[in-house]
Amino acid sequence: MNDFLQAALSFLSISDHPACITVSERLSAVDFSTYPDRSATQHSKPLACRHLTEAFSSSNAIELTKHLAAISDHLIWWEAPRGKISSLMDDNHAVLEIVGPDADFVSDKLRFGVFLLAPNTSYPLHSHSAEEIYVPISGSGQWRLQDSSYEPRQLGSVIHIRPWVPHAIRSSKEPLLLLWAWLGNIDFDAYQIEPNAFDEDGEPFDHFRVGP
Repeated sequence: MNDFLQAALSFLSISDHPACITVSERLSAVDFSTYPDRSATQHSKPLACRHLTEAFSSSNAIELTKHLAAISDHLIWWEAPRGKISSLMDDNHAVLEIVGPDADFVSDKLRFGVFLLAPNTSYPLHSHSAEEIYVPISGSGQWRLQDSSYEPRQLGSVIHIRPWVPHAIRSSKEPLLLLWAWLGNIDFDAYQIEPNAFDEDGEPFDHFRVGP
């Protein structure tokens, strides 16, 4: 865990973005001296975790994914309740929260972890009270903010989301692995799917359509 956290801190410290600086400061203040001794079985993980091996071994994955791969089986991955986001997200995403109010490493000022999006999956337009950063660390993806078009973002780039700014994410033909962090009001209750997130067929706008 220490190797991964130090790699994450070193990576975040390269950016001069104010949100990255704040995340680094709050990560540095967390007590990581007590590490839970457990091994999470594959059975206990969300189905989307079947894509982790591909994400970790991707030729474009940045260096710190190696440290994450080394500890992945000791971490608790979870997913949102079925249908809470959209049925297309069921079994196609997984969340790892390393730091947070209810995480193994406690902070009431920060949520920090890793987010996995399965290949060809759209995370529909949503917003929340928290200020957020994403950093893609493996795979490729596109982001949409408010009414803008989807735009690709490079691995290692910082995607900054201000409070209550609607945003959406979609992956490509390979899984998308991201660092994520929340600042400010980090209560999960202050989260919503946008009312215009879906088309008339109930699918996220610009959803990847596979086949004819």
